[in-house]
Amino acid sequence: MLGERMTSQVAMFTKGVLARRLFTVIGLIMLASIFFSLLFTYKQNVNRVTKDVEMLMNISSPLVIDVFLSTDLEGSVELNRFFANYEEISAVNIFDLEGKLLHAYQSRAKNSFSYIGFKPVGNLSSGFHFNIVNEILFDGKVIAQYEVYYRSEYTVKDLLFALIQLALPFILMLCFMLYYVYTRVTKPIYAITEQLSLVGKGQVSLDEFMESDTEVGCLARKIQASDAKLFFRNKKLIELNQTLKTKTEQLDRAVKVKTEFMANMSHEIRTPMNGIIGFIQCLQQKNLDHESTQQVEYIKESALSLLVLINEILNYSKLESGKVKVTENDFNMWRLINSCVKTVHSEARAKNLEVNISLPPEKRCYFHGDEQHLRQVLTNLLGNAVKFTAKGFVNVSVDLLQEKELEAELCIRVSDSGIGISADKIDSIFESYTQADGSISRRYGGTGLGLTISKQLCELMGTQLGVISQEGKGTEFSFRLTVKKAQAVPENNTLQLNECLNCDLSQFANTRILIAEDSHINQQLVIAFLKSMGLTNIDIVDNGLQAVDYMKSTQPDVVLMDCQMPEMGGLEATQKIRRLPNGSQIPIIALTANVMESEKQQCFDVGMDAYLAKPIIKINLFSTLLTILNTNSVS
Repeated sequence: MLGERMTSQVAMFTKGVLARRLFTVIGLIMLASIFFSLLFTYKQNVNRVTKDVEMLMNISSPLVIDVFLSTDLEGSVELNRFFANYEEISAVNIFDLEGKLLHAYQSRAKNSFSYIGFKPVGNLSSGFHFNIVNEILFDGKVIAQYEVYYRSEYTVKDLLFALIQLALPFILMLCFMLYYVYTRVTKPIYAITEQLSLVGKGQVSLDEFMESDTEVGCLARKIQASDAKLFFRNKKLIELNQTLKTKTEQLDRAVKVKTEFMANMSHEIRTPMNGIIGFIQCLQQKNLDHESTQQVEYIKESALSLLVLINEILNYSKLESGKVKVTENDFNMWRLINSCVKTVHSEARAKNLEVNISLPPEKRCYFHGDEQHLRQVLTNLLGNAVKFTAKGFVNVSVDLLQEKELEAELCIRVSDSGIGISADKIDSIFESYTQADGSISRRYGGTGLGLTISKQLCELMGTQLGVISQEGKGTEFSFRLTVKKAQAVPENNTLQLNECLNCDLSQFANTRILIAEDSHINQQLVIAFLKSMGLTNIDIVDNGLQAVDYMKSTQPDVVLMDCQMPEMGGLEATQKIRRLPNGSQIPIIALTANVMESEKQQCFDVGMDAYLAKPIIKINLFSTLLTILNTNSVS
């Protein structure tokens, strides 16, 4: 247990960069000091051994001379006895200047020492011995040479003792410093580090370190103070986030309510507008005198102007709620531009404005893109150009900037010679409900949403609507658009408005048509439209429940179904009709004042075959019926 604790403490200590560096530096210093101290001690011992051997040989010099001068063994024996008194001497060889061995001594140790030859004077290492070679002098002349093998274990003992003397203080100092750093630095910092995850939660507890006057104490006090401040700020942020969340939910509910309100208002306003615009179309087919015809035309223009305002507000609501999506299809740019110009042709002709169109060759104008929103942008820009131009021209042009195999980059411009916009007002014209000058709305009318809607639709299509204008000289709006090329030439199935003068479906006179509509005015309008087309076999019900009951006993050829009715709406009624044995194949056409894209999709999702928005345009009703009757071969 104790060993595990020590191991964990050492591991914790060695985690710190400071501890590792301190340990490394002190360890290197200690090793270097010990190394140089041992080297110095070793050299001192070598010198001491050399001097001891010289002194020993000086003391034994009389005996050595006797060995030289005497030929008996007594001198040699006496010399060996002398050497035997010194345990550190393992062997001694004495030889003359010619290298001839004169005397040899070897202790009783098992080591074997043999004389190899004349050696230079000095100290040599020979295993566990010092091999000391020196000269014997007599009257200042060298007469012989000796070789002494001195046991090094005594020197090693001295070195080990010196090592202990040197290393022990370093080891004790190192242990003390490490223990001090561990207890005063590493352990507190580790404890503080464990608390860092709690900073900002108000749960940091470093009281045991805060009283210290060291750097660790200062750090603990700073962290404790930071924890208190962050906890207070986090608490405020949580409260603010909660408030923001509540406000966001309220805003989302408000946006949802506003969207529902706009949809309901659109439906409620379009329902009476359907009667006004519808019966205007009926009156235009009557043989009226000139004054009555003019009055009907005025009513029509006023109604259409009101419808434009309603559409602008509804479109803005859809864009603001993010419910508008890009829908791509093949289209002909020539037909699109000319169709948009026709919407302002009457007003331009009344002002004697010259409307100029500049387009590439028609064979290069077949593209695949968001025709619906492109049409809406161009209609808004052309409408503004005609509205704010009293005399001169309105130009619309399409330039092919770059053409590739599968796509093309277009630059679309709408310019006029109208009142223009002052430089300080240009930035504000794209703001919601804003016009360049407050007097303009009084003079020209409008909601101030047209350019806002156009700008947002351009952004939806991946481009930016730009403007260049000079007050009193005119304005030019332009945007660049990258579109794909159409893979096939789209057919022109669009029926022009003037074709409604001959909307004849008399070849389908026997067709039984059921109208499900709760508004008496709208019932009469649809009946008037159908009878003018030659369709007289008509039945009427007031709601979806009656339509379902009707289908149980009678099988009509076509159903015109209003979507919002009392008791049961058109969507629910369609679902029930599709489940009837005789109701799966009957064409059902939606008649609704809801023009939201999501509402339109719901009609198709429940099984309706076509969709007509209110106010109903007679030519649209005619073309829809013609397509369905031809498809189903009703006769």
